[in-house]
Amino acid sequence: MKRTAIITALCIFGSIFTPLTVYAENGEKKIVIIYTNDVHWHIDKNIGYDGLKLYKREMEKEYDGVILVDAGDALQGGLAGTFSKGSYITQLMNEVGYDAATLGNHEFDYGLDVLFERAEELNCGYICSDFVDKRTGEPHFEPYCIVETAEMKIGFVGVETPETLTKSVPAYFQDENGELIYSFGGDGSIYSMIQSGIDGARAEGAEKVILLAHLGENGGLHEWSAMGIVENTTG
Repeated sequence: MKRTAIITALCIFGSIFTPLTVYAENGEKKIVIIYTNDVHWHIDKNIGYDGLKLYKREMEKEYDGVILVDAGDALQGGLAGTFSKGSYITQLMNEVGYDAATLGNHEFDYGLDVLFERAEELNCGYICSDFVDKRTGEPHFEPYCIVETAEMKIGFVGVETPETLTKSVPAYFQDENGELIYSFGGDGSIYSMIQSGIDGARAEGAEKVILLAHLGENGGLHEWSAMGIVENTTG
């Protein structure tokens, strides 16, 4: 039976790289997953994106596979971010070489039309299982993606906090009559949306499935927290 160790490393530009989980046995292939979140346009804080690219390159020398993902709130923040409406960030993320990215609530701050433009610019695109058009019931982005490395398929399912409806600009999610036309599953449907993404990734051959989520562990409703999602989904 093939054995693969997955190592996750958090890179936040205001701090150091922190290894979070490591499990390994002799002879296993080793994959490192590097993730960023809440960068908020701090492109040159601490190591910055240039340092991240170098770090990724060094990890590629050490491990059998390296995956880089972002868990949201990258586009907004800082003068340059506002000036470019996030387009400078997508260019930097492409240069570093992200494999997957999901949405944070601040990805919506420049409006939906701008967000869709940024999504087109980002080479890996965005994944989000629970941002749905209520008129069609369909998600606006692919719910998951599969990254293959070191002879292993790893699925990532994107999840966005339902609090986005109030933490961004509520009018962005309404029609001209003030009726909500977009949903983030806050009515409880978030679980079935995420489960559908998990099941889809598994059906497509993913050996591991990871929630790439902008949720948080504390604050807000427990049902919408990372642990709340884990309690109500499987796989």
